[in-house]
Amino acid sequence: MAQTKKFENKVFKIFLIGSLLPLLIISAGSLYLEIQTGEKSISDTQNLALSNAVEKTQKFIGQKMEIFNLVVGFDAKKLSNMDAPALNYLINNLYQLTTPLEIIFADSDGQILGYKSAALTQTENNIYSRPDFISAISGKNYYGQIELINGKPAMRLASQIQNSNRENIGVISALIDLTQLSVSIGEINLGSSGTVFL
Repeated sequence: MAQTKKFENKVFKIFLIGSLLPLLIISAGSLYLEIQTGEKSISDTQNLALSNAVEKTQKFIGQKMEIFNLVVGFDAKKLSNMDAPALNYLINNLYQLTTPLEIIFADSDGQILGYKSAALTQTENNIYSRPDFISAISGKNYYGQIELINGKPAMRLASQIQNSNRENIGVISALIDLTQLSVSIGEINLGSSGTVFL
């Protein structure tokens, strides 16, 4: 009887190992695949949300920059040769159209010819050595770093002003309020508790 009991125990152990071990291996494999799939799904969702944020940002900045690419209808070699009423008209209309924190019109030598801001005070007369001017006067649009100005997210954009011969005769530099973009991006959710912010 004792041998029968030992034999039954051995058979039972073999049965347990033979039937439960594969189930444990299958369960562990399934759990691993589930975790991997879940992580991939979360990663895909995050990538989609970030892609959406990038797209919104590019569209917003692109629309602003498109407005600043100016070609003025005269042949002068310098923006300072433009008459003051026409220059003021350009500044005021661009300011109303884009509502920047600040807008600057500078001649090709960096001399500020026009300045408008509701929130900031003009502190310089020449922007020749600033990176926005250097980039724009050389024909490359400038996109600055995001910074906080009076508690608002802002970015400096600059573009060249060209005469009718497509020669660079000046620069428009504007500090753009990004609050609207920040709110729009903030509405993008990452899962149940994550958000995107500027």
